[in-house]
Amino acid sequence: MNDFLEYKGFQGSVKYDKADGCLFGQVMHIDSLLMYHGESVGQITKAFIDTVDAYLEFCTKTNREPNKPYKGTFNVRVGPTVHRDAVVEAAKRGQSLNEFVGAAIANELAGNANSKREEKPINWAMANVAAVPGAPVMASAAVANQGSPNIDALVAQFRH
Repeated sequence: MNDFLEYKGFQGSVKYDKADGCLFGQVMHIDSLLMYHGESVGQITKAFIDTVDAYLEFCTKTNREPNKPYKGTFNVRVGPTVHRDAVVEAAKRGQSLNEFVGAAIANELAGNANSKREEKPINWAMANVAAVPGAPVMASAAVANQGSPNIDALVAQFRH
């Protein structure tokens, strides 16, 4: 099951335990371990909401800052060529690397929401990343300049 629950900016997983015949889950993407369970969708949803509310109430009473999912910072590992090219392009645009990467991610997400997988064009940075983790970078900037190859065409290139 890939569905999750959302409430007050928190997300929770939902899993099924066949042996016990119940649903269970935990609040995701935070350091604190917050778990809940129920026997139906309605019960687990209520348990999730009650768990988040109890956690926030506990934090208020104990004068602690609650763990918040998605603080807006994360590490990204790219090859040195992509790193260099991104820094150079950001500088040309008068942006910091963070601004450039943030805009690139936002643009990619906006494109993904409006297109099918087969129709998604690949951007210049993706053309410099190998399809297999740990493999050397095999595509060049020339690949990206051949128009708008789709992801399947680029992956096919790596398989030959």
